[in-house]
Amino acid sequence: MDKPTQTIFQLINHSLRTHPELASLVENICREVQGKKSEFQENINRWFSNKGDETLRLDYPMGTNSLVFDLGGYLGDFTAEIAGRYNCYVFLFEPFLQFFNHCVQRFKSNPKIKCFNYALSDQEGTFKLSKEDNGSSISRVSGGVIYEEIEVKNISRVIVDLGVQEISLMKINIEGAEFAVLSDLISSGLISRINNIQVQFHEFFQNSWKLRDQIRLELSKTHQESWNYPFVWESWARKA
Repeated sequence: MDKPTQTIFQLINHSLRTHPELASLVENICREVQGKKSEFQENINRWFSNKGDETLRLDYPMGTNSLVFDLGGYLGDFTAEIAGRYNCYVFLFEPFLQFFNHCVQRFKSNPKIKCFNYALSDQEGTFKLSKEDNGSSISRVSGGVIYEEIEVKNISRVIVDLGVQEISLMKINIEGAEFAVLSDLISSGLISRINNIQVQFHEFFQNSWKLRDQIRLELSKTHQESWNYPFVWESWARKA
């Protein structure tokens, strides 16, 4: 156990000794956390059992003129799969320069795929991106973590500037920034331009359960849930 963690446990033990009435509260919190961990594992098991990556994530009513937004392109695997199936247009957004360059090379022979070297959020500016392979995030940069300075653009402004009127599918896997992106799209009204939303919410983000519930409630006004594996993947389709 590292020193900061040890200190935290010492403080908790001291508080319980001096305030024994807190014991039941701590017990309830621990039980709730353990319950959520168990639920998350069950969702993961169910996802892999149903082969969600090979089926659900690629099954959408699209064609050759459809446009996909791939937020969190990483190495371009999802873009390759979805473009290979539908021969559709894809705008891939990857802020980490190494991954972006990889995608540019990977798709250089496909004129229907365009790569953008910036992140999308509800604001604009330059932010620190933690270098954690496919878990790189602007939401959890802390001391001791290697990071890269990246450009961030407002999602709603980007859609307008690119002249996009309809997005057939928006895939979102951006390590905590999904809350800001969806909130901005909802508040700007541009959520109505997106036919299907495929999102992975991340539980490590502060107040993630509450924020997810709030976003789902707002989404239900314009979209309906197609399928749902909480904090693994879920998909929403625009209402007719």
